[in-house]
Amino acid sequence: MEKYTAILGFISVCIALCGAQTVPNIVTVPESHIYAKPGDDVTLTCSGSTSELPYYIQNSVSWSLVRNLEGSRRKVLNLTKSFHLNADAVNINTLEEEKGGVKKYAVNYTANTGTNVKFHIKVTGVVPSDDGLYRCVLLDSGGDELNSTSVHLTVLNPVQKVALEIHDPMSHAVLAKKTLPASENDQAIKLKPGNYMIKCTASGSNPAAVMEFRYNDETPPYITLMTSNDTSGDRIKHKTWFSLPSFELKPMAMDQLLTCSATIPRGNYPHKVAGIKMAVRIDKPNMACDNISRFEGDHYAKIVCNITSPGVVCDNVKWIFGEDNHELGSKEKWGDDKKQLHILESYCESMGIDQGLKVTLDIWEVKQAHFDTIFYLTYGVGSESHRIPVQIMPKMGSASFITPLSLFIYLAVAFLTRQAYQRV
Repeated sequence: MEKYTAILGFISVCIALCGAQTVPNIVTVPESHIYAKPGDDVTLTCSGSTSELPYYIQNSVSWSLVRNLEGSRRKVLNLTKSFHLNADAVNINTLEEEKGGVKKYAVNYTANTGTNVKFHIKVTGVVPSDDGLYRCVLLDSGGDELNSTSVHLTVLNPVQKVALEIHDPMSHAVLAKKTLPASENDQAIKLKPGNYMIKCTASGSNPAAVMEFRYNDETPPYITLMTSNDTSGDRIKHKTWFSLPSFELKPMAMDQLLTCSATIPRGNYPHKVAGIKMAVRIDKPNMACDNISRFEGDHYAKIVCNITSPGVVCDNVKWIFGEDNHELGSKEKWGDDKKQLHILESYCESMGIDQGLKVTLDIWEVKQAHFDTIFYLTYGVGSESHRIPVQIMPKMGSASFITPLSLFIYLAVAFLTRQAYQRV
């Protein structure tokens, strides 16, 4: 069991000029807030000058417990009066003994510790209902309060539940809610890129929880925590929460993760965690490419495309081409071992926030195989990917011999380009 001692000191001051004695001051030594786990024994101590013991005997040093109830109501238990337990404490001890337990309260004093006399009250095996404000009060012979100080005892209780929610920012409808950590078996919630309301609540703790929010591996700059408490039962239960009214979820090829964790700041309790796995994808990006024409044997050709949908990222861009469905990612170079398509190089750059992407495919030394190949600009992954066909068209003239197959592909691609979005 852990033992905590809060020493509340009484200081007597003599005024030499008039020979009168002032009311002793009461100070908190060493601390005014004690934290204890259920089952711990806690000792509270008031300390005063030994030379003033007759004054304390003539008057009274008393301990009381102030419990906060529902609303603004309070319940006061008078635990001691001078050197003895008061009626409230005696009744509680009697009930504990009748149940076969140990006495809750014990009181004593010591006067052999140097210059101090100490008035102790021991609370054995604290439970949540022992949480509250303990007041050490100096009373005169008539029962009037001369001076007082207090120490707050918090009986720790870890966070019971964390709930993480994603809301529609306009209607506030709940789109996703989790009270457990995300796992590999969780199915990702499908969402479009954009701004959403994020809310996380930690409940059932004492004291109020501290919380952390993460988006993938990043922590937002700040979150503002709100708190309330419920005192309707036999224990104080805090609710702590934060709300982000407009949080941007960005599109990515891989699944993403929102995580909210909470714990109490004392007692080394583990974090309670809730997580939501998300698939943030663009439904249908706006893609357009310029078909180009070249002579066979030209040393260089560039296909230029634009993806103008907001939230698009280069990580989701690739080219697919050839009978073997070769894939060429953003900012990659590919060399053809068969020397038919020679060297291809892909580039992608952002045109600014919500301005889309500029994607290019550089072809070194145009050959007949390039006229016979359809290049597909592809955005997305798996079944959620979208693509449009692009072709290098042969120029008419002596420098290029147009095969029937090239002419057929030329006409087909022109048709496919116009019809691509109708089929996607």
